[in-house]
Amino acid sequence: MPFAIVHVAKLPNLGEEYDQLREALQSLRTIIAESLTCDDEGGGLVPSDVEVKIRPAHHLDISDYDIEVEVEAMKFPSRLSSRKVRSRRIYNQFVTLLPPCYKNPSLWIKWVDAEFVDSTNCSDEYS
Repeated sequence: MPFAIVHVAKLPNLGEEYDQLREALQSLRTIIAESLTCDDEGGGLVPSDVEVKIRPAHHLDISDYDIEVEVEAMKFPSRLSSRKVRSRRIYNQFVTLLPPCYKNPSLWIKWVDAEFVDSTNCSDEYS
C-alpha cells in the first residue's frame, strides 16, 4: 500500500483555490495507483490502496518548495525498472491539478521494503 505525505507550505484560504487543492489531493490517490500498479505479486493497486496525509508546514521548516509530495511504495522489480517514467507521470499529472498559488512543487518517491499489517491481514499466529 503506497503512502503519500503531502507537505504544504501554506494552505489556501477557503474558496476556489482550497477546493482545487482538495480535489487535486483526492485525485492523487488515483494518479499514484495508476502510475505504480504493476504485475509483480502484490503490486496491483486501486485508489483506495493509497493513503494521503497532509502535513502543514511548521514555521521552522526550511524548504524551497511550496508543496512537496513524499511517496513510500514497495520496491517491486517492475516498478524499479521504470521508476523514472512512473515518478514523472505522477508529478506531471498532479501539478496540472494544483491551484496557481503553488508554483514550485516537488515529488519524492521512496522505494522501500516494508510489511503492512492491519486487522484484515493479522492473525494471532506468528511465524
